[in-house]
Amino acid sequence: MKKRIYFSLVFTASAAVICSFLFLMFSYFNVFSEQAKVDLASEGKVLAQAAAFHPSGDVAFLSNLEGTFAGVRITLIADNGDVLYDSQKGILDFINHKDRPEVQEAMQNGTGQQARYSETLQTKTFYYAEKLPNGHILRLARETDGIAAIFFAISPLLLGLLICILLAAVFVSSYLTKRIFQPMY
Repeated sequence: MKKRIYFSLVFTASAAVICSFLFLMFSYFNVFSEQAKVDLASEGKVLAQAAAFHPSGDVAFLSNLEGTFAGVRITLIADNGDVLYDSQKGILDFINHKDRPEVQEAMQNGTGQQARYSETLQTKTFYYAEKLPNGHILRLARETDGIAAIFFAISPLLLGLLICILLAAVFVSSYLTKRIFQPMY
């Protein structure tokens, strides 16, 4: 009976800790994803306004920004879908972007957002597109790690914390079990 109570307390504490960690990890990932979307849209709006009023034209303006937006891919798309500029690839042999959901949305509504997950790369890419006054579409893209990559990145910290909490649960369970079975005088 004593062992049964002891193991029940340890199991309950362990299950609570593991469920809490999983809940926190998924919550963190969702907050992180939403913040990445909001940040990308803010950067896109500022960049679109600056590109629209730059006297040298949007391609020259974007070329001068090379490396300024760390982790953000900037693409300028003509109204027919042809890629005029891409910060990662230059301007050689691009496929037409007219059918991309965020580009279609920007052509119709002025702005568009989309998120796509790559099973191969285990990354989620957020896209923000805005239609410029000249009809071109400015598209920004930012890759974020998938939930598995985030979990593995923080797993050493979580594992250390989990071990500490489980050790505390073992000691507390042992103490409580002894107290429960201690004879009352």
